[in-house]
Amino acid sequence: MSGFPILMYHRVGDLRPGGFPLSGEQISIERFETHLNARARRQHVATIPECYDGLVRARDGRSPAALTFDDG
Repeated sequence: MSGFPILMYHRVGDLRPGGFPLSGEQISIERFETHLNARARRQHVATIPECYDGLVRARDGRSPAALTFDDG
């Protein structure tokens, strides 16, 4: 394994603060769950240090992936 994905999200939710519709910086809860379920089949979510350690060894046959959230 030569690397690991870092999935970056800004905000997860069905409405922006104040009740406004979704923006381009936001993903719906349903779509976020779909993303996580798809990843879970082949990767496990881990901290960045755990991902780094995972470069040497995979856990349960799945490679690591990290999630980050920008100020959302």
